[in-house]
Amino acid sequence: MLASAMLPAAAADLPVETYPVRPVMVVFRWTGIYAGVHVGGASGYVAETPIAFLLPTQGIVAPLPASISPSGWLAGGQIGANYQLESWVLGFEAQASWANLTGSTACTATGLTPGLILGAGNCTSKIDSLGTAAARLGMAFDRLLLYGKGGAAWTNDNYQVLMATVLRPLLFSTNETRWGWMVGLGVEYAFTDNWTAKLEYNYMDLGNYALNFNEASSTLYLNSNIRERVNLVKVGVNYRIGVSPILIK
Repeated sequence: MLASAMLPAAAADLPVETYPVRPVMVVFRWTGIYAGVHVGGASGYVAETPIAFLLPTQGIVAPLPASISPSGWLAGGQIGANYQLESWVLGFEAQASWANLTGSTACTATGLTPGLILGAGNCTSKIDSLGTAAARLGMAFDRLLLYGKGGAAWTNDNYQVLMATVLRPLLFSTNETRWGWMVGLGVEYAFTDNWTAKLEYNYMDLGNYALNFNEASSTLYLNSNIRERVNLVKVGVNYRIGVSPILIK
């Protein structure tokens, strides 16, 4: 009886081992598909090198080269997909934007025929839409993603050359969809499991191409070589559907 009575007291004196609670770590994964919207601003460089043309009853006209710097706003959307392999994130993204990038400059011409008198001129350029289709490669730091991208780029452009002569003003115009290449850098942050925000810079090189300008009220044509470059910055948000964060204990 005495021994059994002492057992509870002895058990109470035994040390109790405790184990620390292992921390839980949540690892975010960028794998998935996403879509979103963006807004931004851009500036460009357009160099026009017109070729001389014949003006009936007056002679040969040689417009002088001109440089234009269109600038303005853009807004649009994007869609893409990511796959994360350890800390590397591989992806592809397509973007398209409405734009209002406009610019103009005074441009002049010279008459190659003695006695031909020309007035002041004006050259304008407008980009009303643009887009990219690019591969992305990034490094993930949990919910923060730093990335670079490269691929194809396009713009839809409108050009006008207004030239004064002794008879009447001449208005030459043309429109084109121009293709080139692009590179870019960006940073993206996932502030929830599905919503992310990004800041991105793109450089677009649209090449150097020859274009035919039509005169508004006659059969005159103006040929011009046009070189185009665009720099743009945009901010955007994406909604992601993909792998849920992983819990590691």
